[in-house]
Amino acid sequence: MMIETTELSGVYKISVPTPFPVGAVNCYVIEGEPLTLIDVGPKTEEAVVTLRNRLDLLGFDFSDIEQILITHGHIDHAGLTASILENSGAAKPVIRIHSRDAERILDNDGYINRRMKAYLDIVKSSGVPNEFYSYYNHERLVRYFSPLGASVKSVTNISHGDTIETGIGFLEVHHTPGHSMGSVCYLHHESNTMFSGDTLLKDISSNPSLSFDENELSLSFYLRSLESLQPWDHYTVLPGHRHSIDKASQRIEELQRDYHQKRDVVLGLIDTSPHTVYQVSRMLFGEYPVESMVLALAETRDYIRILEKDRTDIIINEVNGVYTVSRTYV
Repeated sequence: MMIETTELSGVYKISVPTPFPVGAVNCYVIEGEPLTLIDVGPKTEEAVVTLRNRLDLLGFDFSDIEQILITHGHIDHAGLTASILENSGAAKPVIRIHSRDAERILDNDGYINRRMKAYLDIVKSSGVPNEFYSYYNHERLVRYFSPLGASVKSVTNISHGDTIETGIGFLEVHHTPGHSMGSVCYLHHESNTMFSGDTLLKDISSNPSLSFDENELSLSFYLRSLESLQPWDHYTVLPGHRHSIDKASQRIEELQRDYHQKRDVVLGLIDTSPHTVYQVSRMLFGEYPVESMVLALAETRDYIRILEKDRTDIIINEVNGVYTVSRTYV
């Protein structure tokens, strides 16, 4: 994985490996004053070596980084932040992250502990068979995920509409909750470029229901975020994974079509017989692997909740902590 130039002069993409199925995370170096890094990767030895070596090829070291802009607080994007601080010398870079995601890097272990409990909660409440519970053992998940990040002592919170100075000019913060409730895009209006994090990805899902542990209908937030990006839908997108997108409008329209199609499919799957969220997810997504179960359950549950909110014939019931959905016909 080498350094790649981008469509934007003075901006370089570094592909940093992750242990996750999504593959490498895209980190962006913005030359000039202040030297800026957008996202950092997970806390693994392979990620540290890769990022350090690629920075070296550009003539920089961790100690040269003056600010880190986090698109969202997931550990594949923010987990390495503390390690960079530890190796940055006396002058520590400013860490900028939206306030809704700041907890993730201010209290890594505490957040991971709560997050993994939420994993097991959604598995149980969705009616998943007991045979899958061992994979979602809380202690096992904490042991796996917690070392992939580390806490930092302080951050600078950013909000929608803020402008941040970089070597290529100002970036505007555009809050795009959904993938996480603190997800942001950084807009460079001079070049019509958008650093989208995981809000827009070219050929894979943004997993818009990942914030299921925050008791908010994150899929609805995500759809509103897509709408909010319409004024800049002609911008080139530099995303958090894989390849760039020539025009944001291309992907936004695809995602909106996909939502309506899935919504209609889920509606067609619901009948007068009660089905658990797990059963609906299997009908919707098929035989997905156990590693993808929480993602499938969360998205399925969001579609069901949206349908219940929009229609009077969708009924959600809870029995012994397990939720079922059915449909009444008049």
